[in-house]
Amino acid sequence: MRIDAGKTTARSIPLTSLIDVIFLLLLFFMLSTSFARFVHLDMSSASKTGTSTDENPPIVITIDGEKGLFVNDVPVEIRELTARLDTHAEEGAKRAVALIQGEVSVQSLTRVLDGGRRSKLDAIVVLE
Repeated sequence: MRIDAGKTTARSIPLTSLIDVIFLLLLFFMLSTSFARFVHLDMSSASKTGTSTDENPPIVITIDGEKGLFVNDVPVEIRELTARLDTHAEEGAKRAVALIQGEVSVQSLTRVLDGGRRSKLDAIVVLE
């Protein structure tokens, strides 16, 4: 004799608690993550500065992809740039012009602008 167990119905899995746990984990990771801090570099365009009435001409920083870095046609290492710009600023220079020659990486330009920002100069203008 055969005994039927009856119809078995499939039970649905409650997802409410699972969704709550996922949102709690998302909230935890969002609050515990430290995000990268970006540094803002102020740059002036050539059209904003125009002609200057300063007695001292601007410092010319030449960034050459092949030859290197020059301040007023004198070769300079990137680690010495801020000190060299501070020396010119103490002599009366207020701003600098960065000339890009050849293929220069963005990292090189950023290092020069960062060195200029840390110096005592008022502005740096980038020309290509």
